[in-house]
Formats: sequence, structure tokens, C-alpha cells
Amino acid sequence: MRDYMYKYRKRNVGYAFVVGDLLHYGQLHFLKECKKHCDFLIVGIYTDELTESYKRRPIIPFEERVELIQALKPVDMVVTVHNRNCTPMLEKLTEDGWKVKYLFHGTDWKPESDVDLRKSRDFIESIGGQLIQPEYYKGRTTTSIIKEILSRYENGENVIGNQGNSQEVNDKKPHLERYGRCDPCNSDLRVHRITNTDRADYLHTSLLIHLDLLLP
Repeated sequence: MRDYMYKYRKRNVGYAFVVGDLLHYGQLHFLKECKKHCDFLIVGIYTDELTESYKRRPIIPFEERVELIQALKPVDMVVTVHNRNCTPMLEKLTEDGWKVKYLFHGTDWKPESDVDLRKSRDFIESIGGQLIQPEYYKGRTTTSIIKEILSRYENGENVIGNQGNSQEVNDKKPHLERYGRCDPCNSDLRVHRITNTDRADYLHTSLLIHLDLLLP
């Protein structure tokens, strides 16, 4: 393992960071673009706590997101990220002997308007590296996936699919009432209230019920 790490520390190393929630093509596209510029790509994964501090609690828990990102072909190593400013992580990688030459982030963030990215850029430049910003992929994002699911659901589309006897499921269609609480757990819902208890139990495990966790 030591020989493996030493072999790559001296090569063109790049560092990118992601949340990696609801893994989709846009995330893969970004990482593939990053890997075009380096021999070894290290990817920082935001913790659940860090993500929730500025965005929302991830749907996929941290441990699972780590495994998903690590399994992608462009990714050579993953690290845990606790700070939106990349400087602490870049400092630690440098102290550990990594010659990080590139810092990656999509064009959706601008150093001129984002303090953390500006500090990160300044640090990577101070050690002889550079910030590279691959074009932000607009075709698919985690937020757009969530919004599409909610839109289809509100329009009456079956986005969950039938489980077990299809006739039984169809017979238990929920009565929807705008703004209320979920009967089984008495939690707040932003859009719908499920009044059919059996159907509510079934839906309660889906992404669609606790809408307050899905959107900022």
C-alpha cells in the first residue's frame, strides 16, 4: 500500500469535491472532465453535517455516498470533507506528500463571488497549482431530479411503482389534501397529507413523503 501511495504522490494530482447525493450523470460528467487534466484524482466527499449546513440533508447517507463515488472509474481516492473551504484539506494532502497541482470546481461557482472558492484558489496557486473549472453540466442535477419526482407525483403519476398485488395497491389510493401532517408519524408535510393509513405506511418510506427534507 505504501509503495502504491508513493508512486502517485509525485504525479499530476488533482483534487475535486462533491456531495454526490442521488448519483447522476452530471456528477459523473464532472469527474470525467477532471480526470482529463490529471493522472490521479482525489475526490473529497462532503459529510452529511456539512451538506445540511448550507443546502439540505442528503438523501443518501455519507457512508453510501463514499462507496458510490469511490466505485467510479475516474476516481482514484476519496477523502472526508468537513469544510467548504478546500484550504485545510489541500494543506493536509500537501503535508502527507501529495503534489496537488489542480483544484477542480464547476463553473456554477465563481471565485469572485464565493469566499470559500476564492480562498481555495488562492491557496492552490500559492503552492504552484491552479484552479480549473470544467463547464457546469446543466442537463441533470440532484435538485432537478427531486423537483421532477415531486412534479410527477403532484400530477398523479405513479412514481413509486407497484409493490405486491397491483390490484391491492390500486385499491388503496391515498386521499390527498394540501398542507397537513402525515398520519402514521405526525410529521409536517409541505404539500400533501395521506389519510389512508395503509397507503400512508407504504408511502412513508419513500422520498416523496418528507418533503421538508428534500427542498431547502
